[in-house]
Amino acid sequence: MACEASAKTMAAKLHERYDEPWKAITTIGQCMTKALFAGKVDTVIFWALVHAYYRAALFSDTKLTMARFSEIVLPDPNGID
Repeated sequence: MACEASAKTMAAKLHERYDEPWKAITTIGQCMTKALFAGKVDTVIFWALVHAYYRAALFSDTKLTMARFSEIVLPDPNGID
C-alpha cells in the first residue's frame, strides 16, 4: 500500500528530526486532531499508521520492552499467561 509506505517514511523522518519521543508523538497527535475535526478520515488513518510505526521503532527490542512493562504489569495469579 502506498499509504503504508508513506507512513513508514514519515515515521522514519520523525525519528531523524526529534531527539525526544514525546515531541514527535505530540506532533502526530496535533496532526491527527486537525484532520479529525476537519473530517478527513484518510488523513486520520494515515497519522494513526505513522504513530504505530513510530512507536514500533521505539520498542523494537522485545526483551527490553517486556522488561519495561514487567515493573508495572502484575503477573496472573493462576499462572496462565
